[in-house]
Amino acid sequence: MDTGINELIEQLLPPFLQPWRTVTAYVLRDTFDAAGVTVTPPKHAWGIATLSRNGHGCEPLLCHAEDSNDGRAEAAACGGLRLLTFEDAMAGYTTCLSRLMHGAVNPQQA
Repeated sequence: MDTGINELIEQLLPPFLQPWRTVTAYVLRDTFDAAGVTVTPPKHAWGIATLSRNGHGCEPLLCHAEDSNDGRAEAAACGGLRLLTFEDAMAGYTTCLSRLMHGAVNPQQA
């Protein structure tokens, strides 16, 4: 595995994720609380947050889920991590919330 690729992924991870995680955990806190949605840290390396409601959960991601299990080195070895566009990330987030509110969620990602 190319160590340089791993280092680049490690450098990119915080700047891409921090704004998404901050908005979800802090800016939208009251809205999620009012809807009965619990926000906890993500399990996936490129996850925004783990969102749960009424025993169901989902985790919107900033990368294509099929790229890897952990979102880092494995994706780099298999042709590179494919980050979502803003529109795709928002669509995934919306799908996750929609399924969460209706109780039918895939636990990996919406």
